[in-house]
Amino acid sequence: MTTAEKIKKYRVGAGLTQTQAAAKCGMTYQVWQKYELGLRSPGMDMLSKIASAVGVKPGVLFPDKNKLTP
Repeated sequence: MTTAEKIKKYRVGAGLTQTQAAAKCGMTYQVWQKYELGLRSPGMDMLSKIASAVGVKPGVLFPDKNKLTP
């Protein structure tokens, strides 16, 4: 599962809309949407904010290692 897929999964699991989750992180919903679509990748600082907003540890949002290409 990619980081983008995990961001969406945990946001939905937390019962948040993109707008609500984005507001918790201090970003627009358009930026959040790009993270969920995989069009942008959050840096470590933002990944930490996203994890906090959806109630998980930042490491949970890392992509699965077996899905990475060399």
